[in-house]
Parts: sequence; C-alpha cells; structure tokens
Amino acid sequence: MAKLIRKLCLLAACVSAVLGIFVAINVLGDPYNVFHTDHVRDTGVEPNKNFIKMKYILKNKDKFDTFIFGSSRVGFLYFDTSPYEDYYNMSYSEGLPKEHLDNLKVMLREGVKPKRIFLGVDNISYLVDPALHEDLLIRMPYPENGNLIPFYVKNVSNWEVTKKSFLLLSGLEKPEIGNMPLDAERFYKNGESVYNEKYQAADTVFDNPYWDAYYEDRMDEALEEIREFRELCEENDIELTVFINPLHYETYYKSVRHGLFEFMERLAEITPYYNFTGLNKYTTDNEYFFETSHYKPEVGYAMVDAMCYGRVPEDLASTWFGMLVTKDNAASFTDYFSEQLETVKKGK
Repeated sequence: MAKLIRKLCLLAACVSAVLGIFVAINVLGDPYNVFHTDHVRDTGVEPNKNFIKMKYILKNKDKFDTFIFGSSRVGFLYFDTSPYEDYYNMSYSEGLPKEHLDNLKVMLREGVKPKRIFLGVDNISYLVDPALHEDLLIRMPYPENGNLIPFYVKNVSNWEVTKKSFLLLSGLEKPEIGNMPLDAERFYKNGESVYNEKYQAADTVFDNPYWDAYYEDRMDEALEEIREFRELCEENDIELTVFINPLHYETYYKSVRHGLFEFMERLAEITPYYNFTGLNKYTTDNEYFFETSHYKPEVGYAMVDAMCYGRVPEDLASTWFGMLVTKDNAASFTDYFSEQLETVKKGK
C-alpha cells in the first residue's frame, strides 16, 4: 500500500511538473500579451487589445476623461488635433456594440468617470455575433462580471498559444513586423494604432471587399445594444457622439446589399450620428486606405475636424461626409445614397 501511495505521489508530482512547465511557457511567451498588460511587446501577433486596454484603464481610473470606442478601424482616428487632451482610444479588432456596452458598465462600476465618449459603428457592428469572440484569444472580451480566472485559464490551456510561446521563447521564430506594428509608448499614451510606413501592400488588397464568411444579420440586437449604450451615457451624464466609419467603396457596395441603409435609418431613430461613409473623396480613392477595411489617419483627421469643430469642406459636405444625421433627415440621407449608387451603375 505504501509503495502504491509513493507511486501515486510521484505520478502526481510528474503531472504537476509538466503542467507547471506548460503554464509557464504560455505565461512567459504570451503571444497575445494578456499576462504582459503593463509592458506589452510586439510578438508578431496582434494582442488582445480589448482585454489589455481595459486592464490599463482600470489601473488608471483618473487619467482620461474622453474615450473613443470602436473596431480596429477607429484605431487610426487620431485625436491629437481635437480639443480634448486626456483621451484614450479603446478600439480593438472587430470591436462590437455589445462589447463596448459591457466594457462601459465595468468602467463605471469600477470608478472610471468619462466626460465624453465617441462611438464608431459600421457594417461590422450588425454583421458579427459577439458570441464568436468568446473563444477567440485575439478578441476574447474583458469579463463583464469582473471574474478574470476563466479568461486566464483559456489562455494557459490553449495548445496554439503553447506552440507560439515556445517558438518565441526559443528564438526559433522572430516576430514579423507587418503593416500595423505594436508601439508600446503610443499604446499607453492614448491607445491609438500605428502603421509601418515602410510596409508596401500588394495592389491586389484593393480588389475585393473586406468580408468574412461568418457575417450574418443581427441588426435588431446591435441596435438595441447601441440604445442601451446611449441610455447608460445619459444616466451618467456622459456626452455621447456616435459616428459611422468611412467604408472603402468595395466594402461599401457589398454592405449596401447587406442592410447598410436600413441600419443607418434605424440608427438615426436611436441617436443622431455623424456620417462618414458613402461615395466621397476619401472612400473612392485607394490612397486613403491601407486595404478595403482600414482608413488612414488623414481621413481620421478630417473626421475629427467635422465632429469637434464643425469643419467640413463644401465638396465633402455635398456627399454627406461629416454631416449630422437625425431621425428627421435620415430618409433624405439614404435616398441620396441610393440615387448616388444608381448614377454610378449607369456610368454617369
């Protein structure tokens, strides 16, 4: 019996050692930076910005009073020309209204007190189910209930993380610096994304719209989440500005076929918003986009001018770029875009 107990104890010790090594590799390698939230580094893998930014804000509750929420497209909406000095960009990969709502609830519960919020939406907002993110390490949301244990468990028990971590720790794989490298200083200063000026994308990146096979309509749910977000802001005296991101014309055409105009009209019933999509100087020129998803900072600065200073050049205003859409003018707004599309189809 004593020998059996010793063997079982030895077996338990071996298993514990193996598991300990397994966990240590994942924590130290940590490709998604969830265990390195205080000192993020570029691993060649996009970090889980939702989680990292929430951790940072909750540790710096009084540092910022202005927040910009949205998907990674909003990462290039630079606010350094805005009248707001203490701002932080909360954007992350495929950020959704449900996740922004949950994050705001956590922030308010933990004592973060925003004065103003800018909320960016677009086709992704109503075409992606937030449930898909629950097991995606790059997009796994910050837990709304505040319990981080299940989150960390998923990150240390993932075989893909182990393989990537081992390669990083061993030096067998060097991080590739792509189009959007991680700039730690900029990340903590204001949360904005940066781009690699030396990176040259192939011309073919503009051939097709940015679209994923898992897109499906959940417009009703998304609009209700935006409504709840607006109401939460009102309850806490937070000034809310909603805007629709510019969409590259290829992505715009396909989005129109998948409910974009309906989304824009119904959104106006919930809240006024600034429009930046449609066919205009920026969205019809590849020079203003990295690919058919992300617009460049030059476009972002024009958006800041419109939302913060009311400055919109006449040629852009005539295409509704930077104009405020309300429930009173939403029908005219979408009618204009419908006619614009018909004109383009006819080659005029």
